[in-house]
Amino acid sequence: LFESPLIFSLLGHLPAKALAALACCGASLRHEVEGAEGIWSTRVEADFGGSVADATLRFSCQVDRGRVEGEEGPWKPQASDIFRRLARLRKALMRNARVVRGDLRNARQLGVDAVACPAVPSLEPYGPAARAVYAEAGEELTHYIEEHECSLRVGQACWTPGFGLGVAGLIHVVGPDQSTVDGDRVLRQAYSGAFACALQHGAKSIAIGSISTGGNGFSAKAAALIAAEEIRDAFVAGLSQVVMVAFEEDVADAFTMALAKLASRVQADLLERLPLMVLDTMLPRQRLRCTIREGILPANCERFAMLGMVPGASRVMNHGVEVSIVSRTTQASGQVGIEVVAGRRFRCPGHPQRESRSADVVVVSVEWLDADWMPEEELEPLVVLAKELEAQVELWLQLVRQGERERFPGHIDQVLQDLGPMPPVGEPADRAFWVAALINLLPGLGVAMEIRPAMLLAGSVAQMLAIAGEGLQASIVHLQAPG
Repeated sequence: LFESPLIFSLLGHLPAKALAALACCGASLRHEVEGAEGIWSTRVEADFGGSVADATLRFSCQVDRGRVEGEEGPWKPQASDIFRRLARLRKALMRNARVVRGDLRNARQLGVDAVACPAVPSLEPYGPAARAVYAEAGEELTHYIEEHECSLRVGQACWTPGFGLGVAGLIHVVGPDQSTVDGDRVLRQAYSGAFACALQHGAKSIAIGSISTGGNGFSAKAAALIAAEEIRDAFVAGLSQVVMVAFEEDVADAFTMALAKLASRVQADLLERLPLMVLDTMLPRQRLRCTIREGILPANCERFAMLGMVPGASRVMNHGVEVSIVSRTTQASGQVGIEVVAGRRFRCPGHPQRESRSADVVVVSVEWLDADWMPEEELEPLVVLAKELEAQVELWLQLVRQGERERFPGHIDQVLQDLGPMPPVGEPADRAFWVAALINLLPGLGVAMEIRPAMLLAGSVAQMLAIAGEGLQASIVHLQAPG
């Protein structure tokens, strides 16, 4: 109403009381709308992950395709519109993104427009998937490739006719191997390139094999999470059906789990690529001060993945924490002193890789491991266990202070300040990690057994509480022992 060019002339004929009433109604309406937007924004984050801003960016290409000629300006959707779009996206993925066991030669039975097959740069039929596809497509495909002198670089995709496959087109995709610099990024590029190639040639449905998980040596779990994210973006871009075709059972299981995880949090990032350092095993909220070599992290790096070593072994753990750099000081020796604080837990489903822009920087794709929400009936017994930790923590603090175990005056007070208040009993996982971070504090006191690796590897909240509780009790017994 207030955007109408007639409104200002109409307002001029209204009495003062009517104008005041209209102003009050307008203010009230704005308040209600803003309040509703806040609720919708909260629901977007809770139900789908990410934020309204993330989704606006994700759907902007979809909106641009549907705009009428002459329509300009940035798209500014309401949070309720974003919620509905994400709900439709989730429904489409659950219905039309699926995994089947088998091989790509049976593409015509899948009812798709195109097939995407792992390839080598020369497009010759190397590997079991390519050999099966070429055999089904027939000699016409071989002649076509020879005549057109087709070749690709790693991460690229191209289209040829499907010939005997019974589909409109065959998309050849060259995936990275374990020696490829920044291989996870290149694998993402390979999947997105295959889906973009399908759309460019009018294909709306595609069957695609698992790229780089065979002889190229990529972890099926990491590859599946990367593929799932690219499938989501392909649906936003216009694809209506994706069938992942996997011959091996473990690969099929990995892709099934990745798509299920995506459906539950359709807006969330399943993987995030971070610089990696192997320094120490840390727990959320802990702080560490150390010195590192210049150039081992990217310039202006604000956070990175931190991993420690497997206890009693000479290999790196695959579970760690994201750490944020709180302060950074360049020393006279050329090294850099940093203070970091630990945040979210993660798992590395793949392998560390060299960063493309610097041979000194190592990167890794991480899968976040935030504790899942639980129904109240499952939470109640865990709340009881979490409650029992309070008295034990008070006793532990008393014993440490009385026994003069601190490394310096105010040591425990500083650690408590770093960790913040003990999380409430309604957040049992956070409370368990808080207790573990307290007794395995940095720098250590030597009064508790090392439980940090076990905490990072714990598969359930009950297990976290058990590890923290047993570690705390054992430390109390140690502190109470004579001498």
